Amino acid sequence: MAKDGLQTSRETWLERLSALLFFTQIVHLVWMTTYVIPIQLGSSPIWSPPEAPLALADYLELPAIIATSVLYIRTKNWKMLFLVNVQLFHIFWITDEFVLNRGTLNPVLAWIAIFIDYLELPVIFDTIRRAVRGFTKQPAPEGRS
Repeated sequence: MAKDGLQTSRETWLERLSALLFFTQIVHLVWMTTYVIPIQLGSSPIWSPPEAPLALADYLELPAIIATSVLYIRTKNWKMLFLVNVQLFHIFWITDEFVLNRGTLNPVLAWIAIFIDYLELPVIFDTIRRAVRGFTKQPAPEGRS
């Protein structure tokens, strides 16, 4: 029983950490929606968040991917693990700077990179759902698991 409790505690902690880290990616997606996409469409940016939150989101993306990958490996959620790790492909393949520099990248590749960023949404929703579920779980009565 102690092992099960410890296992549940670790998983709950991992769910909360993953949710917190991936929630920061909302800043990045807001920036993509209001700044990068309008530029790709040949328009002016609508809004851009201050640089500090955007930089923080960028720095936290790798820890978010690692923590969430561990969570999905432990829970054997292969579909979500794929959605998390496709972000690595994007990070090392096409960075946001290439997408913004319209003359250097084929527009189709830019749109693929933008689409890959939005594959974070199901992961963000799932990790938040897991964390909220962890907060609302009632502890098992003594002697039951």
